[in-house]
Amino acid sequence: MLERVSPTSPDNIPGYREVLHNNVAYSGPLTSNDNTAAQNETNDSWTIDGGLSLAAGDFESLDMQQLTAPWKPDGALPDVSFMKPVAGSALQKYGLGYLADKDDLFATLQKLVTAYSGSGDIDNQGLRDSLLNKLQDHELAAFTQQLKAQRQKHISEYAVDTLVLVANAMPS
Repeated sequence: MLERVSPTSPDNIPGYREVLHNNVAYSGPLTSNDNTAAQNETNDSWTIDGGLSLAAGDFESLDMQQLTAPWKPDGALPDVSFMKPVAGSALQKYGLGYLADKDDLFATLQKLVTAYSGSGDIDNQGLRDSLLNKLQDHELAAFTQQLKAQRQKHISEYAVDTLVLVANAMPS
């Protein structure tokens, strides 16, 4: 995390301007030469619950050779499973690693649930809270199942259809 004092100075100082969110550290030092403010270091594997206890079994693969695989003929990046969280791992629960790019869709779903609660399309506060908790925990299947179970009971048909449509847009 070393930074230059200025573009013209050869002197390095511990980093303090970094913004570290949704990162995973598995082995070795978490960070070094880091004076990052606490508010700029959130939802990282080392900041959640005092630091997540991770093991090799939390990842599909730890084979770094995958990172040098050739690009696909169509120009797309190669499919790799290096440090990809396995289903059910704490990394998956907190949306770290490969799941971090899904956070925008989870945030969109949370905003929609809140808006539908305010409009009366979700007419039960406990149900709203349950749905928001499932999204917070990245439990998309349980979220969708609960939506469908409450269709035209406590959630309008329109709200269920919209929320399921957005949920189905999640990258796999």
